[in-house]
Amino acid sequence: MAAREKIPESQLYDVRLKDMMASPMTVLQDIYAHFNLEFTEEIAGLLEARISEKPTSQEGEHEYSIEEFGLTNEQVRETLKTYNERFGV
Repeated sequence: MAAREKIPESQLYDVRLKDMMASPMTVLQDIYAHFNLEFTEEIAGLLEARISEKPTSQEGEHEYSIEEFGLTNEQVRETLKTYNERFGV
């Protein structure tokens, strides 16, 4: 988070996974708008094709435990405290 503070907000755009999963095209349009990029019909078509080509249901599940990485819940909470507070995670 400290490194992030050195980057101008205009060069950053945060995406919540739940928003991307619920409405990927809206999120992508918002990203283009944030960075003042033209969101053309051609780009929209390409993105729509990509989204339909690889639905998230094909990605499969990933399950990990923090113990596999030699960590504890407390260590993870402390490490991510600032991030969680900032983004309401």
